[in-house]
Amino acid sequence: MSEVDYIPFAIGGGANVYTPATYQALAVVATGVEPGLADPQLANTTWRLASMPTAALAQFISNTLGIAILDDGNLSGLVTNLTNAISVGSQVTPSRTVTSSATLNVLLTDYAIALARVAGVAAMVANLPSGAGVGQRFKLADVVGNFQADPVTVTPPAGHNIAGLATILLNVNRRSAIFQYHGSNTWSVEGVF
Repeated sequence: MSEVDYIPFAIGGGANVYTPATYQALAVVATGVEPGLADPQLANTTWRLASMPTAALAQFISNTLGIAILDDGNLSGLVTNLTNAISVGSQVTPSRTVTSSATLNVLLTDYAIALARVAGVAAMVANLPSGAGVGQRFKLADVVGNFQADPVTVTPPAGHNIAGLATILLNVNRRSAIFQYHGSNTWSVEGVF
């Protein structure tokens, strides 16, 4: 898991914070803090409310793009990463179904491809696309469960590698794998299940 420096405040058991109903009823919530003694419970509650969405967004970016989200003061980088994470996370392109045993060229617009190969089909080569965005994922899933079908050899674009490998065999029989592009010509297999 990638490092995320944005963490929520006062989330431990017994945290010194107000309940939501009590906090919302405080007059100071509408008018703001005035000079005088600080109310630690008020401060802790406010900081927790402000830090939770920030921490959630940072974790979403990290999970979606597979990158560290550091507290480095780089606002434009954070905005770029958030934009990329939303773009990757919103990929809802319908799957397409492939029944042949020839070469499969995965398209940049693909999100998930169903492999519905029947008994006796030959080996298949699936070529991952050139030009993938950082964090972009592609899922290949066997939907038939055909024990007679040969594995699928997944190949990255020329000059790229899959976590140090030139190719990877995807065993079929109702299994699937997600391939993610990390930039710098490097791909990973996010899961075979």
